[in-house]
Amino acid sequence: MIKIGTRGSKLALTQTRMLINLMKISFPEVQFEEIVIKTLGDREQNVPLYKMGGRGLFIKEIEEALIGNEIDIAVHSLKDVPHQLPNGLCLGAVSSRVDPRDVMISNVQVSNISQIPNQFRIGTSSLRRRAQLKSVLPEISFVDFRGNLDTRLRKLHEGNVDGLILAAAGLERLGIEEPHILKFSVDEIIPAAGQGLLAVECRISDMDRLKPILGVVENSRGRAACEAERAFLAEIDSGCQAAIGCYSSFESDFMIESIGFVSDPEGKKILKNKKRFNVNDAKDGGKALAQDLISQGALDILSGKL
Repeated sequence: MIKIGTRGSKLALTQTRMLINLMKISFPEVQFEEIVIKTLGDREQNVPLYKMGGRGLFIKEIEEALIGNEIDIAVHSLKDVPHQLPNGLCLGAVSSRVDPRDVMISNVQVSNISQIPNQFRIGTSSLRRRAQLKSVLPEISFVDFRGNLDTRLRKLHEGNVDGLILAAAGLERLGIEEPHILKFSVDEIIPAAGQGLLAVECRISDMDRLKPILGVVENSRGRAACEAERAFLAEIDSGCQAAIGCYSSFESDFMIESIGFVSDPEGKKILKNKKRFNVNDAKDGGKALAQDLISQGALDILSGKL
């Protein structure tokens, strides 16, 4: 029996069951049990994440269950996982990546980012998304939006906002289709590090036992992107209260191009850069990309000094 910790949202359960089904194909004799754990990020739905100040708001309680041997593994959206894990824990597997882009669902058709009207009210609590949109559309306004996907879509359709920014990956995994969806390119809105990837966290001491099973989930490109993007975060060392993003794409089986950005919350001071490196140098490449931005003043922007 392998006990799997997960959040209780529809998306979290869908993702967890997707990985369970994948593992069962190769290991039909293994029994899996879902353990739903409510996290601080789930309990505090009325406070924007960037105002809550902490990191790991959607995984801390799940990690505590791992450390306490209440569960054997945990399934997370990688973008929710802080770059520094608690002692004794590791990312036992990283999945293949689905669409990493951000999308806007709106009540009217908008064909590209330049067509978003100045008076648009956009629902999002992400400083990363706000800063990048504000830099090209300074007149738009934002409404703090949290809660499960169904709740946010209902508020959109009731007219509380004109548009709603979401990760394409969540819509894809839930099979949600909407009539008016604008998909931003990764250059228009640089994704959060890890967006579109799933991670399986476990105890380091259990890796030998779990490695064959987790190997079914493990994807080499997903792992390399994970290493580059999380190295970028570690070097910048910022949490969800920062406007920061990083995304790695593959030019070939051997070469990665990573793009990173840092901004003040209003999108007035933005730094962006790209770097190409060999897939075997993913961690060093992500770190070097961060150092490029740091040399241009990234830490001063994040600290509010610039």
